[in-house]
Amino acid sequence: MKGVYVDIGGNTKLYCRIYGTLGAESIVLLHGWAGSSLILERYAKLLPKGFGAVAFDLKGFGNSSKPENGYGLPTLADEVYRAAKKLGLKHAIVVGHSMGGQVAMYMAIRHKRFVNKLVVVDSAEKPSRLVPLWVKEANRDYKSLVIRVVASLFDSISKKELDRFTHEGLKMSKSSVIGTLRAIMRIRLEGRLKEIGCSTLLIFGVHDKNRSISELRGLNKKLKGSKLVIIKKSKHCPMYENTKSFSHYLNKFITNQ
Repeated sequence: MKGVYVDIGGNTKLYCRIYGTLGAESIVLLHGWAGSSLILERYAKLLPKGFGAVAFDLKGFGNSSKPENGYGLPTLADEVYRAAKKLGLKHAIVVGHSMGGQVAMYMAIRHKRFVNKLVVVDSAEKPSRLVPLWVKEANRDYKSLVIRVVASLFDSISKKELDRFTHEGLKMSKSSVIGTLRAIMRIRLEGRLKEIGCSTLLIFGVHDKNRSISELRGLNKKLKGSKLVIIKKSKHCPMYENTKSFSHYLNKFITNQ
């Protein structure tokens, strides 16, 4: 793994972790809210042969820049696209988890020629029912909110692992916490799903409490030709809690098996 910063202009730099060699067959990995590229490292070590991957810290998260504003999800999608192009990617398979799944869908709509395939993990075209409550809580005590949300994402990880992910979540600033939550509330994807023409895989952790299987099944029906798989023994982060099953389904999709 190699960690690098990509300057995308406007005093903004995105941090990313590069796995393998980026080339014609590359994978872009996007984390969810209160996360960072670190959550995708287990999967990134099990990439299909011949594929490189780049896992980004979205603006406002992890080691990336945290400005006061500019957190609309279409904006985040455009920034990832610009960063990926600066890294030399011409096309990519884009994998997005939770909020990152919504960013990935915007990428598939706004940058059709770039996104060869789309993977949406534990996400949907509408905000989670929990987000309005989180916005209110963030205004009172955003750090407590981040700590609580991170703890809710997993079923079975050690205290050491949880502390590690909590530390990543707390790298957010108050502006990025509130800005991204408000941006999630403003998403307008439902009427644009028909614009997604690439092959799409939907993945759901069976014990997820932040999203429901009915939401994923609904998205599955709206995205023509998409496929839905359910990962056992995982909550909101199947790529970490059940990496073996997650990588099995994802790598089959990537390699057309």
